[in-house]
Amino acid sequence: MTSTSTHPESSQLGKPLLPISYFRSAQMTKDVFAAYSSGITQAVECPHCGGNIASKRPHGFDHYTLGVVGRLHETNDPLGSEQEASIRQEIKRMDAAVRSCDSEISLLRARIQGIMSERKRLLHTRPNYDFVLHPIRRMPRELLLEIFHLCVQNEVETLLDMSPNDGRLFPGTLDTRRAPWTLAQVCRTWRSLALKDKKLWRNFVVTWGGSEMTRYQTSPNPLASLLSLQMLRCRRAGMHVTYLGDSHEAKDVLLQSLCAMGHNWSTASIRGDAAGLRQFNNYRGRFTNLENLDLHFNVDFDWGDDPNTLFTPFSEAPELRKLSLSGDLDAIRANADQFPWKQIEHFTHKVSADYLAFQSGRFLLIPKMKNLRICELDCVPPDGIASPRQNLHLEALHTLTLRKIPGSIESGPEQYLQWFRLPALVVLHFPSGFGCPSTLKAFLDRSECELQELTLIEHELDEREIEDLLRERRLQKLRTLNLGGYLTMFRQYMSEGVFSALTIIPNGIEGGNIVLPRLQRFTLHGYNRKQLSAALVDMIESRWSNPDIAQLPPGMRVDRLEHVELWNPFPDGSPRLQNYDPKAEALLRELCRQGLVVVCVE
Repeated sequence: MTSTSTHPESSQLGKPLLPISYFRSAQMTKDVFAAYSSGITQAVECPHCGGNIASKRPHGFDHYTLGVVGRLHETNDPLGSEQEASIRQEIKRMDAAVRSCDSEISLLRARIQGIMSERKRLLHTRPNYDFVLHPIRRMPRELLLEIFHLCVQNEVETLLDMSPNDGRLFPGTLDTRRAPWTLAQVCRTWRSLALKDKKLWRNFVVTWGGSEMTRYQTSPNPLASLLSLQMLRCRRAGMHVTYLGDSHEAKDVLLQSLCAMGHNWSTASIRGDAAGLRQFNNYRGRFTNLENLDLHFNVDFDWGDDPNTLFTPFSEAPELRKLSLSGDLDAIRANADQFPWKQIEHFTHKVSADYLAFQSGRFLLIPKMKNLRICELDCVPPDGIASPRQNLHLEALHTLTLRKIPGSIESGPEQYLQWFRLPALVVLHFPSGFGCPSTLKAFLDRSECELQELTLIEHELDEREIEDLLRERRLQKLRTLNLGGYLTMFRQYMSEGVFSALTIIPNGIEGGNIVLPRLQRFTLHGYNRKQLSAALVDMIESRWSNPDIAQLPPGMRVDRLEHVELWNPFPDGSPRLQNYDPKAEALLRELCRQGLVVVCVE
């Protein structure tokens, strides 16, 4: 603390420099009071900020009066007239000083209020400056456009997951509060980008139920103008149309507008009753560029006398290659020849629990698809279908997926394998259950095919059955293997014995005892970090860095494992196996550094 004085008596207050602790003591208060009482211009500086702790006020204290007051506080003596006058005069002076302090305090409060207002204004304005520096302004337009497409895809998926009677579904993609409409309302740049990309506007979802159309029974339909605008922005891009066919006239206006652009349709998903779907009969020959068709028939579908009328609108679709059917298939007749079955290369049949009893018609259709290459079937119980009269011999089919229906214990792919003969098959998927390896072996021998990709998820095979199956002669050209499961009852079968069977033993290649020598990609479903065992990593290492692989004779071939995926979608709290090996994880990381691709999916 430094002190300066202009008063003659200031020398009486002279003191040496004091430590910082002095400022926290009661003595500092006494010194400040003494400075005020003496009227001295005393500057006491804060050692941190340099501000004045005490300074001379506008009015100092009278020393004589102060001394008299001090003595009278110790006695009951009466005041003399001169003393009383002096004290009263001093009181007036102190009152004036208080008023001066109040005035100064008011000024300071006003100043503080002004500073607070300025601070609030700055805090309110600052985000505007942060906004213009946002990285999205520097984002490449290609990446921004990709984000736009993801927004539209999310909107479409949300709509398709809703029931037709869900009020939130209306009016489908003709809702300006949804993407892509909202993307064109943000700013000039976004609007320009959204309007230039015609593929952003090619999704048309018109799938709400009739109850939502009561307020649109007037003509013209107010949604028709939005539909026309979207089709204009689509500009001949391949339209993806999802339509609920029913008999409500208010939606006919939209159907007429959509079908008028039928030559621009590339994908169509149509579901509904007979009356609604027959509306398409008026537009036969319009769908010349249609590539993908998805039809769902309601369970109360009334086909009438001529079931072929359903396929009439699409009988002249030269580009149609992909067909998906679901719902009530019982009424499909074997003479539905108007549909271009020979063009179909990818067929999907989807079944829900509500339609198990209405699936006898599908095996009347598959033999008509002579050029079928990819087939995906939901497997229904034996009493829910009519088995084909002879084996389904499909020369061109190379990919087959047989799904077990969730919640159905009886349904399974085993009976389906008994009906197929597929000599060109190279990819076989069982994504939701399989339990009869002998049926699979018989199917492979009957088809005389050699698989290159096999998927066994939620399988019911024990360790020995898996090992025997993987040694099957017609699987030795397998390049991709997907194993595992997400339920506890299936996880127990993915034990170390399976990994050991796939391990290439050092110096043992010449014996020719290698299981799946062409394996290049391996995926383990239902994996979690605590299941990482030495057997699994040893198998991966043996197929990645075994030196014997590079020293094989010319007539022998063992491919190197190049890609590994470990899936772990278990929710929190699910059972975890405890055979986690830290050394195995360290080895796996080392293999990754060497170039092996390992993808861990949570």
